[in-house]
Amino acid sequence: MALQTKRLLELALKALELERATIEKEIASIRAQLGSGNKRLATNPRRARRSRRRAFTADQKRAASARMKKYWQQRRAAAKKAKPKA
Repeated sequence: MALQTKRLLELALKALELERATIEKEIASIRAQLGSGNKRLATNPRRARRSRRRAFTADQKRAASARMKKYWQQRRAAAKKAKPKA
């Protein structure tokens, strides 16, 4: 009985994979007709890549760190001035 169930699941999986391939082709065709901006996605949705953000250089990291330190120093100073004495 287990062997029959396994075979049935394998056949169902093959049918679904075939159906998915057909649907992906149809989606690509519709995207091509719409003129979607991402040609790579329209031709093969499985191979589409996310764009990566560029990494900061060491100098950029230092500059951002200095800006944030200055920002937080100013916020703490403003909070001290605004804090009422009890």
